[in-house]
Amino acid sequence: MLAFASPEKVLEESMNIPSQAIPNYLYKNQGDLYFKDISIQAGIDQPSFSNGMAYGDLDNDGDLDLVINNIDQEAFIYENQSLKDDNHGYLSIELKGEKNNSSGVGSRIEIKTKSGKQYKDQMPVRGFQSTSSAIIHFGLGQSEKVDTIMVRWPDGSISHTFNVGANKRIIIDKKDAVIASTVKDDDTQKLFEYIKETNTILDFTHKENAFDDFEKQVLLPHKMSQFGPAMAIADFNKDGRDDIFFGGSSGNVAMLYFQDKSGKFIPQKNELFEKHKLYEGVDAVAFDFDGDNDLDLYVVSGGNEFEPGNLNYKDRLYINNGKGSFIDGSNLLPKNIASGSTVKAVDFDMDGDLDLFVGTRHLPHNYPLSQGSFIYENVDGRFEDVTADMAPELAKAGMVTDAVWVDINNDKKLDLVMVGEWMEPWVMLQDSNGKFTRKLNEELGLSNMSGWWFSIEKGDIDGDGDMDLILGNLGNNYKYQATEEYPFKVFAKDFNSSGSMDIVLSYPQDGNYYPVRGKQCSSEQLPELKKKYKDYNSFAKADVKTIYSDLGLINALELSISTFSSYILQNDNGHFKKLKLPNYAQISSINDILIDDFDGDGAKEILLAGNLYASEVETTRNDASYGCVISFDKNIENISALKLSESGLFIKGDCKMIGKIKIDKVNYLVSALNNDHVSLHRYYTKSEINE
Repeated sequence: MLAFASPEKVLEESMNIPSQAIPNYLYKNQGDLYFKDISIQAGIDQPSFSNGMAYGDLDNDGDLDLVINNIDQEAFIYENQSLKDDNHGYLSIELKGEKNNSSGVGSRIEIKTKSGKQYKDQMPVRGFQSTSSAIIHFGLGQSEKVDTIMVRWPDGSISHTFNVGANKRIIIDKKDAVIASTVKDDDTQKLFEYIKETNTILDFTHKENAFDDFEKQVLLPHKMSQFGPAMAIADFNKDGRDDIFFGGSSGNVAMLYFQDKSGKFIPQKNELFEKHKLYEGVDAVAFDFDGDNDLDLYVVSGGNEFEPGNLNYKDRLYINNGKGSFIDGSNLLPKNIASGSTVKAVDFDMDGDLDLFVGTRHLPHNYPLSQGSFIYENVDGRFEDVTADMAPELAKAGMVTDAVWVDINNDKKLDLVMVGEWMEPWVMLQDSNGKFTRKLNEELGLSNMSGWWFSIEKGDIDGDGDMDLILGNLGNNYKYQATEEYPFKVFAKDFNSSGSMDIVLSYPQDGNYYPVRGKQCSSEQLPELKKKYKDYNSFAKADVKTIYSDLGLINALELSISTFSSYILQNDNGHFKKLKLPNYAQISSINDILIDDFDGDGAKEILLAGNLYASEVETTRNDASYGCVISFDKNIENISALKLSESGLFIKGDCKMIGKIKIDKVNYLVSALNNDHVSLHRYYTKSEINE
């Protein structure tokens, strides 16, 4: 059973002084992320203005009681009477720590019973101005004893206790703990080694420009101007060493670095980069556009800083003179001006030159509308937009974030697969005439896969000769949750004809959908709501239909998400088997993916990186990921996610792109972070580790 002084539907309102008191609520976990309001039968529906709650076994009877503090009113104390009505067991554990941490804060406690395992972290401080009891409480159900108790203390030492009967409180003292029998990190070479002195090798820091997206759309779920930098790794000056390009945020110059003989990266000046510094570079690809055996550069311009149609959203083509000096070839591009997201180069028509897919993310200041995506064909030294003829469905593709060219069905023709925000994966198969048609997801085994996808990568990871896919989503450790039965939704429309797109993020409860955001910020978006709802309580009780039906909700754009999980899609001759990534890979959003045999053992690994720092102010940012290595057996069995302590991978920050690079003939991973310094990791093959 879960308890909240103010549930999600009124939490936001309780942070602002309401015109009248609102009741407290108690929710019962119904499973599948669905909670039932049982406030009335629990007897805690007293009106109040509460700003804190704590729980603990106040009467030592084995269940958790509640204390709720109120402004200008006495505190509420609720006795939990659940154990008076049934015979469920419990176990209370008191940790006795050291002098400066007497309650063992930061410890993890694991218990095992015949029913399974339970975990709890000793972290009694929760929510706003609330500290609960430091006594750890486990409900045991019908179990009469606990087989094993393991406490992992903050310093890594471990305490074990065995065969403890139910319905009691025990004390576990740290002085009895033993040091875990692990090899010191200094004696063990991990797959990845974090380079602390990165700036002595590659001194680049991305600086995000200041722009308030929420001034344009108050209820944006996250900023749309914070998805750089672009990164492209290639030998631009043809000296046999990898160089690197980074796109700049709007107002900051893009940077090109050449690697010298000593393995250091030297910044190169280019007047074009200075001239184009108002453009925001969010993706880039190095490719030989003109067939002269040097690598040219296509840079996608994105962001949200300018009005739709502004020339600063135009993509750029930089043509290499053979020595890494670029001239502007943007006049060889179509005239499309859209806030972009991704570019992928490939010779899809097999005529000997490289063509492009260019994805666009959104219509600036009009989230979640998009502007369609494009296919550019390389024709006689310039690019032509052939979308309307070859892939007309791309005009309605949605908020594309990433894509891959891949032969899905082994017909020797390259197909196009896209992912994006509020999108299902889009699979567009190329026919014998070179045209692309969307394949229905139901026919591919990809039903109910709408998500907030940030990344996609291809690779034959099961070794059966066809290409599998890995899709990076928002993750399951975020404020927003979604299931097939209870999807997360957004309704979008200019409800009051003000000229701006209004957004209503919505979550399900009791068969209805309620706004995620409350009366205060919703009224900033639509001032009409102030007159319609005079107090916070009435708005908190109203669902989306009640609030917006008279404003034309029936005609609003409605988009749904059925999963925030990230997946491996195992290809079986054009039909996919969905394999959810391990929990450790679901703790944050995944922005980029690499597939390679990093350790040289003949089996490929999947490397993931991400986070999302651009969340709106009421939602905690996604920042739990430090990167993740996925390993698996043949046929993608026994999938496991290696943690930092196992892999050595430590990508701290809002990572947007990762790439492999050779520095002085040594393998490195380079990570491009938003508004932060680039990071480097050396990675080792197993033969190097064993030397």
